[in-house]
Amino acid sequence: MHPERMPRREAGDLAGLTERQLWSLSLIAHHGDLNTQQVATLMFDSRPAAARDLGTLTKAGLLVRYVFPGTPAIWATTGSVPRASSC
Repeated sequence: MHPERMPRREAGDLAGLTERQLWSLSLIAHHGDLNTQQVATLMFDSRPAAARDLGTLTKAGLLVRYVFPGTPAIWATTGSVPRASSC
């Protein structure tokens, strides 16, 4: 199903997620936060595949993406994003 045609989810809804997406979520929850390349290296054949699944988890309200100046985007589970001053 095309992403724009996917039914909207409630935040935290796990229904319809793939086993790999759930494993990605578990991996990020365990490590606290990871960037896209780190997730791709650990779990995927390519960075674009990792980015697609991370985007799906973000749209589901399970991950958040944050960026600090001069650093790559970081993915974290909802509620675990550090403040810029803590880096």
